[in-house]
Amino acid sequence: LPEGTMLPEDPSQPSLQLAQALLNLSDVFSQQDTTELLDSFGFTVLLQEHYDKSPEDPSHTCAFTVALGELPRPDGMRPVLLILIRGTSAGEWYSNFDISPSRDPDSRFSENFLFCAEDVFLSLKDILDQLPEETAIIATGFSRGAACANLLGILLNEYKDPENIYIYTFACPAVIQADTNLQEQNNIFNYINPMDLVPRLPFEKWGFQRAGTDILLPTDDPSLKEDFP
Repeated sequence: LPEGTMLPEDPSQPSLQLAQALLNLSDVFSQQDTTELLDSFGFTVLLQEHYDKSPEDPSHTCAFTVALGELPRPDGMRPVLLILIRGTSAGEWYSNFDISPSRDPDSRFSENFLFCAEDVFLSLKDILDQLPEETAIIATGFSRGAACANLLGILLNEYKDPENIYIYTFACPAVIQADTNLQEQNNIFNYINPMDLVPRLPFEKWGFQRAGTDILLPTDDPSLKEDFP
């Protein structure tokens, strides 16, 4: 990440500086550009998946990169596992709208995004098991990648110490049913433009919302903030 980027000591406190750095990374789409950018920041790519997915492939996956580096925290330098999840590309548009592939009316999730998150989690599980305990884990994504990162945050919080986990999403769709306790994740932050349609889907009237805390970006129309779920 850019020089000077620092992790907050408490992952439950959002960092605008960290969010800005991660937003810039979330906007990179190609495998090569992602690798080159991370290399310029001193991160070593450990894993990259699904960048070669064909437009005809309707499977519920996201392209993602996992890299290892280090960043300062107020209590000292920390090894960092960075998980970058790409936004929608090519044939993934279909998957965005296939909310319930199982057709289970009682599902607690937007299953299309849950399957993506599970794929990422299972793909990096061996890496997670080998990390030193003090490693900070950062997951981030934009739009479709944000939905995946949001749900991945829930999985990571169950598997590792939440005190070392930082989840930042941008333009994140709604991913869980509101009648669960899954939204109570204090280290997940969702940066939302109130004028953006994507974070309003799937619809609130269908019972969907995000895990973690929504942070609404400034707008000249205060009614947009008032109406935002």
